[in-house]
Amino acid sequence: MHPTASTRNAGLELLSRINRWLIAAAVVVAGFLSLLAERAFRGHTASSTGSSAVSSTVQPSSSGSSSGPGSGLSSSQSAPAPAPAPAPVVSGGS
Repeated sequence: MHPTASTRNAGLELLSRINRWLIAAAVVVAGFLSLLAERAFRGHTASSTGSSAVSSTVQPSSSGSSSGPGSGLSSSQSAPAPAPAPAPVVSGGS
C-alpha cells in the first residue's frame, strides 16, 4: 500500500502542530527557569548604614586642595593604554 497525498499531508500537518507545541513549551520552560534563577541568585542591596560607614572612613589621596571635577585624579592615573594586538599566526607548508 502506497500512502496517498492526503495521508502525507495529514502527517505533515500533525508534525507541524507538534513542532508548534514544542516551541511554545520550550519558551514557557525557559521563562520558568529564568524566574527560578532570578529568585535563587538575587543580588544584595547595600544598606544605608554600611555605605555611610564606608564613605566616612575614605580619605582623599592627594594632599593638594583643588576644587574641580576630577580633582582627585592626577595625570598619571589616567586610563591605561590598550594592549598591542597579538602577532598573526602563520602556518608553514612543506
